[in-house]
Amino acid sequence: EPLRSWELHEAAYRGNAEACLAILSREDPPSLNAKTEEGFEGDEPYFCDSSVLHIAAWRGLAGVCLAIIARPDLTDVIAQDSFGRTALHRSAWEGHTDVCRLLLEHPGFTAVNAQDGIGYTALHKAAWEGHSDVCRLLHEHPGFTAANTQEIDGETALHHAAGCGYADVCRLLLEHPGFTAANAQDRH
Repeated sequence: EPLRSWELHEAAYRGNAEACLAILSREDPPSLNAKTEEGFEGDEPYFCDSSVLHIAAWRGLAGVCLAIIARPDLTDVIAQDSFGRTALHRSAWEGHTDVCRLLLEHPGFTAVNAQDGIGYTALHKAAWEGHSDVCRLLHEHPGFTAANTQEIDGETALHHAAGCGYADVCRLLLEHPGFTAANAQDRH
C-alpha cells in the first residue's frame, strides 16, 4: 500500500529518525516536496505548509535531513512554509548547528539571507535563542550578507541577542566585519 505523504512528516515530527530513514528507503517513498496538510498531527500554525525537510530540520534530525537533500526528487531545498520560513530558519532557531551546516553546504541552498514573513533571517532566530555556534556558522558562509538586516519592527539580530541577555552572541555580532548597524533604531 502506498504511503501517504504525511506519514513521513509525522515520523519527523515525532523525532523518529529510524522510521524516516525506513520510509525514505522504500521503493516508492512519498513525495519529499509535499507540504503538511489537514490531518497532520502536528498541524498547528507553527507547521502550516511545512515540508518534511522543515520538520526534520526543526527536530535536528541531521541524518534524515542529509538523506532528504541527497535525493534527486527533492526539487526545492529552499522551500518556504506559510510564514516564509526555510528549513534553515527552523534549524537555526532550535540551535541545530549540524543541520544548519548540511543545508548551507548544499549547492542548491541559496537562502542564507532569506527573510520570513516578518523579516527574520536565520541569524535573527539564532541570536534570539543565544545560539552562538549557529550565528558563527552563518557569519562564515561566503554568501552571508544579512548582518544588518532589520525585521518588520526594525530590529537587527543584535537587538534580539541584547534583549535576551546573550553577551557572547552580542560580541560575535558586533565583530562581524560587515556589521554597521550598532545604532539601528527599532520601531518601539
